[in-house]
Amino acid sequence: FDGIAEGDAVDSGSKTIENTPPTISGCTVGPSLPRTGDDILASTSGWLDPDGDGEQYNYRWYRNNSLDSSVTTSTYPSSKTQRDYDIRVECIPTDGIDTGPAQPSGTVTVINTTPTQPQVHIEPQPNPLSTQQLEAVTDVAATDADGDPINYLYYWTVDTYGYPNPSYPSQNKFIATGVTTEDEFWLVNVVAYDGIEEGPAGTASVQIINSPPSLSLVALSPTTPNTSDNIVSVPMGWSDPDNDDENYLINWYRNGIPDGAEVTDTYPSSKTQRGDMLKARYTPDDGKVGGVGSWVESAEIEVLNAKPTAPQISVNPFPPDEDDNLTCTMDQLSTDADGDGITYKYNWYSTLGDSILDSQTVSWTHTEMGEGWYCTAMPNDGVDDGYLGTSNTVYIQDQDAPAPPVIDNIYGYRNETSVTLTGSCEANCEIDFYCSDDNDSWEEEDDCSGGGVFSHAVLLDTGETTSCYATCTDLGDNTSGNSNTVSTQTCSVTDTYEGAGYGDSSGNPVDEWATMPDNGSQTVTVSANILEGDAGDWYLMSTSDNVNADISAGIDYYDFQVEVSGGSSLYTVLVYYNGSTPGHTECSNMWDVGYTDYNDYVYDRLDGSHGAPNDRRYCSSGSSWRNNCNNMGATYYIEVLRDPEAPWSCEDYELTISNGS
Repeated sequence: FDGIAEGDAVDSGSKTIENTPPTISGCTVGPSLPRTGDDILASTSGWLDPDGDGEQYNYRWYRNNSLDSSVTTSTYPSSKTQRDYDIRVECIPTDGIDTGPAQPSGTVTVINTTPTQPQVHIEPQPNPLSTQQLEAVTDVAATDADGDPINYLYYWTVDTYGYPNPSYPSQNKFIATGVTTEDEFWLVNVVAYDGIEEGPAGTASVQIINSPPSLSLVALSPTTPNTSDNIVSVPMGWSDPDNDDENYLINWYRNGIPDGAEVTDTYPSSKTQRGDMLKARYTPDDGKVGGVGSWVESAEIEVLNAKPTAPQISVNPFPPDEDDNLTCTMDQLSTDADGDGITYKYNWYSTLGDSILDSQTVSWTHTEMGEGWYCTAMPNDGVDDGYLGTSNTVYIQDQDAPAPPVIDNIYGYRNETSVTLTGSCEANCEIDFYCSDDNDSWEEEDDCSGGGVFSHAVLLDTGETTSCYATCTDLGDNTSGNSNTVSTQTCSVTDTYEGAGYGDSSGNPVDEWATMPDNGSQTVTVSANILEGDAGDWYLMSTSDNVNADISAGIDYYDFQVEVSGGSSLYTVLVYYNGSTPGHTECSNMWDVGYTDYNDYVYDRLDGSHGAPNDRRYCSSGSSWRNNCNNMGATYYIEVLRDPEAPWSCEDYELTISNGS
């Protein structure tokens, strides 16, 4: 065709158009986590057929990587699966003419199928007591599609809180007796467990209701009452599983007949007569619904005869003289709750072993000086003897007053805050001490021994003078005149180291301080006194001298000093050097009077070939013009002397002891 006319036709060769196979882009299986009861479905995506042919598929299923040619559809049935099987598929597209390339799916693994839900209830029904065991009972058992063996797990809860039984959950279907309490709400979730998973829970619940209390026994007291006794009932062994408060309904029975007027624990004596039979019935009741327990009765007891009470009696005259007849006097008669008439039988007993029976009196001819007598009176109501009345013991005595006590002399001054008064007195008398000090006066009592001596401690106030005298009262209530008066003063400044001979001799000096260096770092101050009866005061001091320090300084600082810094009008010292015998005395020319100051130090006396130094303490080592620095360390015994002509007093002394400048 040239745009104007067509030319002659020419035939080509022929060609047949062939079919194009379809393709897909995706092949999947589901569910992704199939269980043994699930069919597994194949799904495709991305179908493409250039010829526009209809969508068709073939399927090749693989179980545990082995082809299962028996299934060619899109569904792999659950009947052919088991737990842990691996399942996959190849999806093959086809247009009815040709098949396209197979598209593989992923692999899914068949997972466990959980057991079914059990049906349960809790026994006992409908509302258990706290005294009862709980049991989770399975009404319809769970099943397992995999055929796995089933164990049950019990999730017990009480008032919404998990209860370990002993674990949570546990395999224990019981809650033991004594665990539950009133008003608790108990729930159990029971699940079946196949070793892999728990199934759905079967649930049951109960409410714990009140438990009635119980009682072991009832006792009556006294067990052998008489008409003067109130009879008290005592319940024993109350028990309430819910810990409710103890409470009872009380009924009394007299001679088998209930006494509705008496509802307390006590049956009054005013309602009893000799020969009555009594018992009490207790019904435990916690005051709640269902809270009445079983009643318990006491043993039945008989009301016996009431014995007469003990009379009150005394011996007259009091005190008796040696020529007095003794009479057992009735001060207060016996009483009898039954109203019976009362007679009395009198007996007498002596401290010397004598007795006079069935008599209200004792003739003076049967008594001796110092002998004690008492009487008894036994009441009788015609049925029983009552309770014995007994008098006080009276002693036959003269009416003469005893001689005044004699108090031994005591030291007028002391460090102790007590003094023991000793002396003589009439045997067995009562001693009254009358004491006074600067601020107060008081009385104290003691007894004279059978040997006629006494020893009595009196407390003293520091700084005050205390005076005491005494009187003696004999068994006949006769009082002596006043004894001599003794006085003593407790010193305000006491001797700290006084006692048991400590510090009283050179053989046992006061040794309380560490070795005293010569650097002036330690000063010892002692406050003490020497009182009447003291052996004296001795002190021991040890010193040291640092020779190396002296050489380095060129000066010997050693200077041991003892000064009577207080009380020097009465007190002096003697110092003993490296020993305590008279041959070790320093300044022995003052042996008899002592001194109030003592120094032991280095002093250059120009006994060498050198001139006097500016400081006589200068020293050196190996120098021809200085004294050698020597070790002055020593042991010093210090004896304190008191003016023997001075009257005794509390005046104290003070020692100041040091070493070094």
